[in-house]
Amino acid sequence: MVEFKLSKEEREFQFLGNEASDAWDFWTHSEVWVRRMQKLGYTLEKDHQGGWSCQVPLNRVRVLKAEKPKRELSEKQREVLSKTQFRKKSRDNIPANVGQSPLSMVQAGGG
Repeated sequence: MVEFKLSKEEREFQFLGNEASDAWDFWTHSEVWVRRMQKLGYTLEKDHQGGWSCQVPLNRVRVLKAEKPKRELSEKQREVLSKTQFRKKSRDNIPANVGQSPLSMVQAGGG
């Protein structure tokens, strides 16, 4: 048999399944995926076309929710945010009598 090398586009991998089955059928021509699956503890069998396959239990494959796109703020929204909650308060904005009791402020003539 003549050995030939496939391009990256041709070295595909597939998880196949149906509702009646209790496992996914995994199939690939990619050596990278063969090594990954072997590291995970799966035993792959080589078929007559040079591909590798194994059975993967349904609970071992997870389909995650798609990531939400990051929200872009408009210039007006950025301006409003910078003026309100994201503004840094400096020590100059804090009154000198913070932390003093009202009685001491009256006695000192500050209130």
